Amino acid sequence: PRETMSAKAASFLANRGAPGISRRIERVSARAAATGDAGYASRRGRRETLAGSLLGVGTSFCFPARADESSGTSPVSAPDAAPRRPAACATGTSCVSTSSFRTPANYLPPWEYVEDDAVAFAKLERALRGRAVADSVRADAAAGFVAASLAYPDGVDDYEFYFKNDGSKTVLFKAQSRVNKASPPGCFTPGCINGPRNRSRVEELRRDVGWLAFETDEDKKWVPLLLH
Repeated sequence: PRETMSAKAASFLANRGAPGISRRIERVSARAAATGDAGYASRRGRRETLAGSLLGVGTSFCFPARADESSGTSPVSAPDAAPRRPAACATGTSCVSTSSFRTPANYLPPWEYVEDDAVAFAKLERALRGRAVADSVRADAAAGFVAASLAYPDGVDDYEFYFKNDGSKTVLFKAQSRVNKASPPGCFTPGCINGPRNRSRVEELRRDVGWLAFETDEDKKWVPLLLH
């Protein structure tokens, strides 16, 4: 049983563990002083010190302290911090993200605004609250993070927005459908990129708040895709 093993460990440490090692180190020092053999003291001292370190490590791994055996409090986990940028979309999913550089169909460039950061954040939050599913909006102005779920005829899309707040006046985002849907069959507008229907939904939201798409180097490298 765990209690029995813990009692044995405590007895070993009290009688033969760390106190015993300390007494052996003292005897080594006394012998060295009597014989003048400093090398002997150094060699034995290093071995005893190493043994003490290993003993401490071994007992910490074999007999971890439980909450009720130590301070009487349970461990406290650090709060989860929101990431500073969205994750990329998995290829072939109903999703768009400013981090999906390797899959043009799932990529959209960041948004660019001209307002102050605080004003722009409040503007986007209002736009989301006017469209979002009830009680789905999560906003943290200090962190520059806002998320919401928007309902469409074919299901719900989850949106995440990350304000960089570094003077660039840009917003990163990700929008993903909870259920994957087949992408529209083609893209017939000159310069457009074929992809999931989330592209048009995100672009519609961007136009509604009156912001621009921030041109990136990735945009210049890609060739528009039509029918596949």
